[in-house]
Amino acid sequence: MGKKQHVVPRAYLKNFENENGKLYAYNLKNNKAFLTNINEVCFHNYSYEVAKKEHNNKLESILSKYESDYMPHINMIVEKFNQGILKKEDINHEICYKFMILQYLRSDSNRIMYAGAVFGFEDMKIRPSINTLENLDFGRIYFNARFENKNELKKFLEMAYSHEQPIIHVISTKDLHLITSDNPVIAYYYPTRFNCETMVIMLPISPNICLYFYGMDSNKKYQKQSDIFPEQLLESDVHKINQGIIYVANYWIISNTNFNFIEFNLIKKSLTLKASRNAINKNDI
Repeated sequence: MGKKQHVVPRAYLKNFENENGKLYAYNLKNNKAFLTNINEVCFHNYSYEVAKKEHNNKLESILSKYESDYMPHINMIVEKFNQGILKKEDINHEICYKFMILQYLRSDSNRIMYAGAVFGFEDMKIRPSINTLENLDFGRIYFNARFENKNELKKFLEMAYSHEQPIIHVISTKDLHLITSDNPVIAYYYPTRFNCETMVIMLPISPNICLYFYGMDSNKKYQKQSDIFPEQLLESDVHKINQGIIYVANYWIISNTNFNFIEFNLIKKSLTLKASRNAINKNDI
């Protein structure tokens, strides 16, 4: 029975290794950057257990099964892109969508926010800071207890996909690099002419590739794919995605290269922002 339980799949993190099988990690809790391997990042002891003294590995096993089902397709996308032969027809939209939603759900902060939405707890509806994650353990326990039944997670993913049925877009960069984290999915509202009815959901799957789709797009306004495939990211777009990854990270930020000056500055700003938000929350108590 595994003690270390990763909040993102190691098979996913493997796509961010460098040529030596290592990756660069920034630990936000310790405020340190270092070179390491996929086994030593993005995990907690017994993270997916309901009770701290009773470990059954049920949810961890369910998540591992989905990982085995989805990662071969994700790896195929990465491999074909690296070979320069990736085509629109290669993308299985259902697998990519479910993989993205699963990575969104299973992170520390989003398990808490999920429970907050279910029970209407105001302090659990907003993204918790690194200093408050451990104090909101009820959200993690509720999520774990609900979804350790494999049928619950299956029903959730199938219902979500049948409701959305989005087109998965692929965007890429060759000259720059994308980073990831222990909370690797970015979600933000897409401004429209009339209101913010649509969300953009993004997930980097390698230093060069990012998947995204438009959520809450009931009228399917934004489903058409670009004629250029994969779509090319501008330098400013790469920085914005990396900034989003840094902002939503819980404990870990991951890169295949050492963090550059821009990324270090973004990390510093994010830590300052989260610290000030945590101070405000304490004053409200």
